[in-house]
Amino acid sequence: MERMKSLARYVLGPISSYGIIAALPDGKLRGLMGVYWHEYVKTWVFRGFLGLLIGYGCSLLLSNQYYLEAAKQMMAPLFWNIVVVIGLFFALFGILAHIIKVTPLSAYFMKSSRAIMSFASQVGALGFGAVLGLLCVAALQSGMNEFFDYLKSFVGVAFLIIMFILNLIVWWVAYCLRDDTPQPDYFVYVGEHKGLLFIMCLLMIVLLMMTSALAGLGA
Repeated sequence: MERMKSLARYVLGPISSYGIIAALPDGKLRGLMGVYWHEYVKTWVFRGFLGLLIGYGCSLLLSNQYYLEAAKQMMAPLFWNIVVVIGLFFALFGILAHIIKVTPLSAYFMKSSRAIMSFASQVGALGFGAVLGLLCVAALQSGMNEFFDYLKSFVGVAFLIIMFILNLIVWWVAYCLRDDTPQPDYFVYVGEHKGLLFIMCLLMIVLLMMTSALAGLGA
């Protein structure tokens, strides 16, 4: 039990002492949510939502499903998945370059990782907005009763919740690593413990690759 507690303290670092504020820039959740709303929801989620509705409207007006099907391509979970994996691999390469003291190469890989993760958060937000738009289309096409029956089902709710949480995590990591954002204490802690960062990235890669494999089997 004591070993488990020690492991938890090592993984959580300052979070185990100060709570969730150690993972927030300046320790303020309100400011972070404001940025999330303006830079993520209003910018990318809304555009994905509107883009899907525009594609649906064009398909109705022109009697051609091409536009709706094209708009659905914004929902690209496998593409989002592989982009995040690539970003994590760049982080791994940056850590290895840091260990062998190749500082310029390490800086390049870590900067590339931050850029790719930021792109992944935008792709995920666009896709989430498209999912919301598709739900509205489903409500129009099948009737509100059937729509709410689906939305209340475990699968429908679980899909939305999982997609939202994953997108939020990727956005949060990308935002906290920006040059113009004060780094949270936990990010500083992880940055100082390269072994922990390496293991976390590796575990995330394995998890995402397993998710992709399961999705491929399901298809």
